[in-house]
Amino acid sequence: MKKMFLAGLAGLLLFGFVGMANAVTISLDSQINTTNNPISVYFDAGFYNVTPIALDVTYNAWNAWGVTSCDEDGVCTTGWINNYSLSSDQFEAYTVTDGVRYETDLLALQNAISTSFTLTTATTVNFFISDHPYTDNVGGINLNIEEGTAPVPEPATFILLGSGLAGLAFYRRKRK
Repeated sequence: MKKMFLAGLAGLLLFGFVGMANAVTISLDSQINTTNNPISVYFDAGFYNVTPIALDVTYNAWNAWGVTSCDEDGVCTTGWINNYSLSSDQFEAYTVTDGVRYETDLLALQNAISTSFTLTTATTVNFFISDHPYTDNVGGINLNIEEGTAPVPEPATFILLGSGLAGLAFYRRKRK
């Protein structure tokens, strides 16, 4: 019984710490951190979540025109956007965006889209604002990058659960 308790405790500790890692927060300046001058961060192999966040002293979103133009229905032709781009030697450069222009930077942040990426080996990932010309840009976007666990497909989850239960039944039967 003591061995079973210790095995269960070890399993809880193991699964309790999966996906726990330090987070990295970066602030992309829409005039500085462009395609030619990204913020580059070195990551170990793993699965990572990228989430736009608000910070007290930096950015909520950015404006590629330096002005906002919206009609009475709130439809904007220029305004605040929440997109950002990333690339590495393990995946093609891509931009994360909802394609909408917002009246305020806070509205853009509220509608910002998260993404994730998987690295098979340790490498550098580049984060940047993909815009040109960028001299009239205003603001930027803050990103929180955190190691997570890759989603497990349902059939695999059931197979893992089933094999674990079968193992426990076999162990219990063997003890009797």
